[in-house]
Amino acid sequence: MAEQKDVELLFVDDEPKVLIGFKRLLYGLPDGWKSHFAASVDEALGGMARIEIDVVISDISMPGKSGFDLLQEIRQTASGEDSPVLILTGNSESSLKR
Repeated sequence: MAEQKDVELLFVDDEPKVLIGFKRLLYGLPDGWKSHFAASVDEALGGMARIEIDVVISDISMPGKSGFDLLQEIRQTASGEDSPVLILTGNSESSLKR
């Protein structure tokens, strides 16, 4: 019987307190779930080059590249075409909806 692969989650946010909040929320995840954290789009892409990420949860507004930039870069890779990406924001501006 083949061993089941872990589910790899990647959280991306430039606010350290938000990432700490996610870490606290996810403390004690059951076996088979692993969480990773990045403070920028470039850091996230670097992590994705090393680890096969199953789900990306990203903020929109970050200095430099945004969560939308990250989504675009993920979609341009063969392995990222169908990868689930959840975009989060505390910004209620309707122009952010695409």
